[in-house]
Amino acid sequence: MISTIFIYLYLTDHSEKRLENADQRASVAALIISVIGLLVTAVTARQSRRPLASEHRQLLTAAVAELGDLVAQQWNHEARIRGLAQPDPLRVSWASTGREVSASAADVLGPAWTAGRATRLKLHGDVTEVAAALRGLPARRLVVIGAPGAGKTSLAVLLVRELLAGRKPDEPVPVLLSLSMWHPEEQSLQDWLIREITGAYPPLASEEHFGPGAVSRLLASGLVVPVLDGLDEVTRDQIPLAVTRLNNYLSESRPIVVTCRAEEYQEIIGQVGAVLARAAVVELEPVTHAEAAGYLPAGQGERGRHRWEPVTRHLTEHPHGPLARVFSTPLMVHLARVVYREPGTDPSDLLRTDPDTLEQHLLTGYVPALYAHTDGDPPRRRPCSPEDAQRWLAFLAGHLSRHRTRELTWWQLTHTVPGGYRRRVVAGITLVATFALLAFGLSPARLWGVAALALLLGPVIGIVMGLSDGQPSRVHLRPSSFLRGFAVGSGFALLAAPLILLILLVNLISASSTGTGLLQTAVEIAIVTVGIQLGLCLIGGVLAGTVGFLVEGIGITADPGRPAGSRASLRADRAAFLVTTAIATGAVGVTWFLVLTLLNQASDSLPASPLGVAVQWALLLGPLIGLTSGAGSAWLRFTWARLWLVSHGLAPWRVLDFLDDAHDRGVLRRAGPAYQFRHVRLQGALALRETTARRPVRRR
Repeated sequence: MISTIFIYLYLTDHSEKRLENADQRASVAALIISVIGLLVTAVTARQSRRPLASEHRQLLTAAVAELGDLVAQQWNHEARIRGLAQPDPLRVSWASTGREVSASAADVLGPAWTAGRATRLKLHGDVTEVAAALRGLPARRLVVIGAPGAGKTSLAVLLVRELLAGRKPDEPVPVLLSLSMWHPEEQSLQDWLIREITGAYPPLASEEHFGPGAVSRLLASGLVVPVLDGLDEVTRDQIPLAVTRLNNYLSESRPIVVTCRAEEYQEIIGQVGAVLARAAVVELEPVTHAEAAGYLPAGQGERGRHRWEPVTRHLTEHPHGPLARVFSTPLMVHLARVVYREPGTDPSDLLRTDPDTLEQHLLTGYVPALYAHTDGDPPRRRPCSPEDAQRWLAFLAGHLSRHRTRELTWWQLTHTVPGGYRRRVVAGITLVATFALLAFGLSPARLWGVAALALLLGPVIGIVMGLSDGQPSRVHLRPSSFLRGFAVGSGFALLAAPLILLILLVNLISASSTGTGLLQTAVEIAIVTVGIQLGLCLIGGVLAGTVGFLVEGIGITADPGRPAGSRASLRADRAAFLVTTAIATGAVGVTWFLVLTLLNQASDSLPASPLGVAVQWALLLGPLIGLTSGAGSAWLRFTWARLWLVSHGLAPWRVLDFLDDAHDRGVLRRAGPAYQFRHVRLQGALALRETTARRPVRRR
C-alpha cells in the first residue's frame, strides 16, 4: 500500500523535488496507517484478556468478601443516621401472620421438619431476632408485613446488620434494595438485581479483581440474600407481574427477604392467587404503650426523663387512649422524640393537641425541629434556616408526589424545571450566539453574521440537545468506534470508484485519439485512479471515524450508584463533556487548518495564514459538537436546573450539599443513587404544604 501511495505521489508531482516530496508524504501516510494498526492491536488485546477458568472460584470468594465489607460500611452509616444505633432501637415485636398469605408449613419447613403433620408456623420475636429466625428457615425466605410506619424498613436495616455481624465466610451477603426502583415489565428480577448491585457497589464491576460478571455469578451461587424493601411501592399495575418474576427468581434455591404493607400484601396475594414459594410471612405488631414510654426519654438523662414524665405517665394511665394509638407505630414515636428533643421544648404539648391532628402536628414539626440550630451541630453543615429547608423540601416533595414517585437523583432535578421546544430553541440560539461572539469577537461588522448563524444553527442545536436521554455518562475511550467509523467512511468513499474510472476512461480515449502512447497513459491512469481512491477512502474514513469517535467513543452510560453518594457520577459526566468538547475543538481546528492550507496553495484569494480562521471555527464548532454529542448532557441539564431553581428560590446553589445534609439529618434516605424521603407519609405532609402554598388566594 505504501509503495502504491509513493508511486502515485511521485507521478502526480511535477516539481523538481518530486522524489523528496513523495518520500515525505508517503512517510506521513505510513505513520497514519501504523497508528491505526496499533489501535486495532490494542483493542484486540484488551478484548482477549480474560481470567482463566481455574481462577473463577478464588475471584468469587474475593467478590463475596468485598461485597460484605461495602454493605457493612453502608448500612452501619445508615443505621446511625436513622437513630437505630443509639439509643437501642424500639423492640418492635413480630410473629407469624394470621392472614392467609403464607406458604404452608410443609412448604416452608420441608417434609423432614413437619413429618406430614398439619403444623402451623409459630415464629415470633423482636427486631433483634429476625436474623436468627431467617437462618432457621431451610430455604431462608421471609416476607415481613406491617402497617404504614410499623418499622419495616428499619427492621430490614437491622436484619442486614445482624446477618453481617454473624456471617461466616461461606454464608451469603445480605443486600438491601428498594423495590420502588424496579420496573418488572422492563427487567426480570435477576437482571435488575445485577444492575442495581453493580451500580450500588461499583468495585464489583472490576474484571481484573473479581472476573467477568461477578454479581451475576454471586447471585447464581446463592451468595447474595436480596433484602427487597417495599413490594407495595412497585407501580400498582405491575405488581402481579412483579410477584410472577419473584417466583421465577425463586425457582432455583435462592434466599430472599421481602417487606410490604400488610393490607396491600393481602390484596396482592388475593389478586395473583399465588404466594411466594417456600417463604414464611411474619407481621409486625403495634408498639405497646410501655415500649413507647421507655423509648421517648431514652438517652436524655434525668432532665429528659423529667420533661417527658407527663407524657409517659399519661401513656401508663391510658394504655388504649388516643396518644397510645398514635404511638403504636415506630414512625410516630421517632417523630415525637425529634420534635421535642430540645431542652426548651415541652412534650406535654402533646397532651393538649387535638388527637385527630396529632399525627399531622408531628409530621409538620419534624423538619423545623431537625434544622433548628443547636450547639451540637457538626461544623461541616452549612447554615440553613428551618424556613428555607421547609420550603425547599416541600417543593421537592410536591414534585415527587405529582409525578407519583419517591426517588430523586441529581440528574432528575431537571424534571423540576419547565421545559418545551420553545425553551430549547431559545437556549440553542443563545448558546450559538454566545460561542460565535467569543470566537469572532464583538465587531459591529460581524454582528449580522453572528445573528444569522445563531438563527440558523440555534434551533437545531437546542432540539438535538433535548433529544439526549439525560443519563449520566463517564469517559471511556473506545478506539474501536473510530475504526468502525473509518470503515463506514471508506466504504462510502468506494462508491465514487465508478465515477473516477469513467472520467479517467474518457481521458484515456482522448489520449489515444491524440496519438499519445496508449500503454504509458493506461499505466498512469491506473496509478492515478488507485491514488485518488485511496485518498478519498483515507479522507472519508478519517472524517467518519472522527465523528464516530466523538459520538460513541468517548463517553458511555455510567453506573451512578455509589454507597457514599453519587457525586462521582456527576464529576464523571462533567469530565465526559469537557473531554468530548476538547477533542472536538482540536479536531475541528486541525481539519480547518489543513483544508485552508491546501486551498491556500491553489488560490491566492484565501488568507495567507489560515491559523486564525481555524481557531475561530474551532472555538465555535467544538463546544457545539460537545453540546450535541450527548456526553455530559446530564451535567448540563443539572446546571441549568440549578440556575432555574435558585432564581426562583426553590433550592440552594449547592443543592447536592443540601440533599446530603438532609440525608445526614434523617429527613432523606438513600436508595442506591436516589434520594427518598424517610417515609412516604413525611413526603405527603410536605407535599400538602407545598400545594397549599402554591394555591392562589381568592379575593372577595
